[in-house]
Amino acid sequence: MASLNSTINTSISETPHYILFAQDKRLPYELLAKKPNPVYNMDDFVKTNVHTFQQIHQRIQHSLALSKADMLLYHNKSASNFSLDIGDIVYSLVEVKHSKLDPKFDGPFRVIAKEHVNKVKLLRLKKHTETIAHLDSLKKVHSGLDCEDPQFIPTVSQRPHSSPPPASPENPPLFSQPPQHSYNLRSHT
Repeated sequence: MASLNSTINTSISETPHYILFAQDKRLPYELLAKKPNPVYNMDDFVKTNVHTFQQIHQRIQHSLALSKADMLLYHNKSASNFSLDIGDIVYSLVEVKHSKLDPKFDGPFRVIAKEHVNKVKLLRLKKHTETIAHLDSLKKVHSGLDCEDPQFIPTVSQRPHSSPPPASPENPPLFSQPPQHSYNLRSHT
């Protein structure tokens, strides 16, 4: 306990004993080596301690503010800042996975509103359900997804259980069928 109370804390740059008693902890070897502290009368002792405690608390508040700024800088050093606009397509991180083979991301979702500084309201494009997600759990779709396809964009007139419009030359299907190949599966000897 004595070693903990006399060790300087990195966040507050002081020892816990000094914060509580406004004087450094005197360890047993210091009692023999150092001179005793001067004796004050009661009025001087109270005034001196009040002034000392006020200075200590101001320094601690300043040290804690600097420590908090350092921790935020360290925490955000590896964070990737990206901005989302209303209408962007994103994938959301799956929080609960039942197997190692489960996908890491769920979606796609469309950003429909900004709820808070770090939260957005999402619309699941296939099921037309809304959810709120934090920016840290989202991945923006940059390319490779035809977001302007009418089959993919939910409109107000479409109902959740309505079928997609049929494919036409102006409206091609989202995914084309792969060519069919005939493979000979017999082994050659």
